[in-house]
Amino acid sequence: MKMSHAEVAEGMLLVDKPIGPTSHEVVEQARKAFGIRRIGHTGTLDPFASGLLLLCVGRSTRLAEYFHALPKRYVVEATLGASTDTDDHTGNVTGRSEGWRALSMDDVQRASVRRGSGGRRSQTVTVGGDRPLA
Repeated sequence: MKMSHAEVAEGMLLVDKPIGPTSHEVVEQARKAFGIRRIGHTGTLDPFASGLLLLCVGRSTRLAEYFHALPKRYVVEATLGASTDTDDHTGNVTGRSEGWRALSMDDVQRASVRRGSGGRRSQTVTVGGDRPLA
């Protein structure tokens, strides 16, 4: 059921973003569907990611900055020991390493929650200084 402009003039839209579109593309789809220009998201989900994308509509866009501090949870699937030409799952495998086999589950978990600069979570796991593993 399509909602009218008046029904979606302000507030939050909870979008179950599928794998594929960028967060900006989801915002553009919402703007077009509802005929409202003032829509923004509260944090980017990569095109490879699916999950909840919060959209602020109308005057609610002023609240978007406060949602960045909310806790987030990620479920990740990774292939250890493979490097690709794009450093992600879409590229061609350019190398393989068995070095990951020496890692314990604790090593992997520590690396996956390691904080980088600016309080952001690290998105790469390396083994012995090798390139990020896809």
